[in-house]
Amino acid sequence: MKIVWISHSQKLGGAERSLLEATRGLVEKGHHVHVLLPSPGELVETLNASGALTRVIPYAWWVHEGALPLSRGRQMHKLASHLRAVLRIRAFLRRTHPDIVVTNTLTICAGAIAARSLGLPHCWYIHEFGEEDHGLFFDVGRARALRIINYLSRAILVNSQSLFDHFAQFLPTDKLRLARYAVDTSGLEARVAATEAVRPEGPLKLILMGQIAPGKRQKDALRALALLVERKMDVHLTLVGSEHDAAYSALLRQMVDELNLGSRVEFVAFSPHPLDYLAAADVVLMCSRREAFGRVTVEAMKLGKPVIGANNAGTTELIQDGVNGFLYPCGDAHALATKIEIFERERHLIGEMGYNAQEWALQTFSLENYSETLLGIFGESTR
Repeated sequence: MKIVWISHSQKLGGAERSLLEATRGLVEKGHHVHVLLPSPGELVETLNASGALTRVIPYAWWVHEGALPLSRGRQMHKLASHLRAVLRIRAFLRRTHPDIVVTNTLTICAGAIAARSLGLPHCWYIHEFGEEDHGLFFDVGRARALRIINYLSRAILVNSQSLFDHFAQFLPTDKLRLARYAVDTSGLEARVAATEAVRPEGPLKLILMGQIAPGKRQKDALRALALLVERKMDVHLTLVGSEHDAAYSALLRQMVDELNLGSRVEFVAFSPHPLDYLAAADVVLMCSRREAFGRVTVEAMKLGKPVIGANNAGTTELIQDGVNGFLYPCGDAHALATKIEIFERERHLIGEMGYNAQEWALQTFSLENYSETLLGIFGESTR
């Protein structure tokens, strides 16, 4: 099978990592994968190394940040950009003759339109809520955009049951397909035994990994940390994530100063090896208000780490409360502090729950399962 997969970004974010894993699994099974990207970047080299063929064709997003509608001039400018992209992608598809075209996110539409114009089967892979998690709004309005997505797609893939249930309100359920990621940790989990996390003495090492943004709710983690310090507990927190929101980043640092947490909080804006930070932690926090899937949660579990997560959206599908971690009401710093305190006082639970987390994650999320699921959906869509 020849597959053309269209990425909205050249960076290595969650959706792009799932694309990389899909490419690796599909190529290993003898299929041919071409990936279109909007610009050169780090993803190109990584994809080429995995066996994919890459091509850069500029195209714009059909979403924007903030609920305010675009101006008429901005709408016309983006429409012209979309039309140019559709023509270029159409020409590429005519040359490559793929069996199926896959759009890798809600945020782009040009590839889907080009595929439809040539009568090629197309699947849309949704990795995000859009408005609720990233504050992204469709240029043409949500209702119209979802009608277009339905019209242009043979199948619509989602990465979690939470997303399935959400989009089942707007899209026909007979088109929706659940395709959970592989979440490849590149063998690092084999070098991290869950029992190694148990340290009877020393500070409890916490980590929250994700873009520094209001939706990730790093503020809750800082407030919980302050409560634990008040209770005379030795806890440290590492915040790992890119800082695109300068105002929010400044607010977090201000909170650290006001709560006297300076020696207990570390900010890591970028790391080429983020999994190493997860491996070095005792307990992982997932405070997001609306996590579509929870890739970091699965990565942590594969590394034998228990996770304390906000009780909403995709996080609830991953954490079995009291078995491989704990759930707490989103936004409740006191409840979060109480869950952390359990691990501080009963350190043996770190190893026990970490072991449960690792066993479950390794069995549930694998490259084999992921690629077989995708092939089943693609095969169905091309018949």
